[in-house]
Amino acid sequence: RPIRVIMFDDVRTYNSHREANPDKKYADSASIGGYYQPNEQRLIMWRGGMDIRSVLFHEGTHMLVHYAFSGKGFTPSKQTPWLQEGIAELFAGHKVETVEIDGQKRKRYVLGQFLPMRYGQYRMLAQTGVLSPVKDLVRIDNYTFETAKKDQEKGGPEGLAAELTVAQIYASGWVFCMYLNNAESGIWRAAFDDYIEGETRGEGFWQKLGER
Repeated sequence: RPIRVIMFDDVRTYNSHREANPDKKYADSASIGGYYQPNEQRLIMWRGGMDIRSVLFHEGTHMLVHYAFSGKGFTPSKQTPWLQEGIAELFAGHKVETVEIDGQKRKRYVLGQFLPMRYGQYRMLAQTGVLSPVKDLVRIDNYTFETAKKDQEKGGPEGLAAELTVAQIYASGWVFCMYLNNAESGIWRAAFDDYIEGETRGEGFWQKLGER
């Protein structure tokens, strides 16, 4: 089925549309370059902000996961944030190569590349002593994650705690996914694939991760 993508000319155009349609519950554009709307099953983006291709790979991953597995037991409310954001960042990290296929030069996107920004964020969390161990990271459920994203704007201790939760999901989730996919010549990759399969059936909980 068609994949629906709405592309605004710039963030001002998006914000004007958002203000004119408060009932649609469009996301605040601050600190993002686009997002996937699970309820509408569409990807919303705008030009002129963040690296649009990286945003497309990240948010498009959320979209394709939902499209591919929503009829098999997977729902956004059951997803585990560390995996969903970690995988999206794994795909967002990419490079472009030019290859020759049947005598024609074509672009090839190689996914799973190193992300200096996310690694820097991870190191900052570690150096300041607020990095959560993996056993705590994998226990953060989707409700806690969505609440933290909203609470970031509150300021004070509550807002700071929410910011740290969100940062853990993105940075630590990406590091953990990179490790499981690449470490020690791929020794953990089969178990990682098995866990991802469980996630697509709505079984993506920390207890399952321990079993695998």
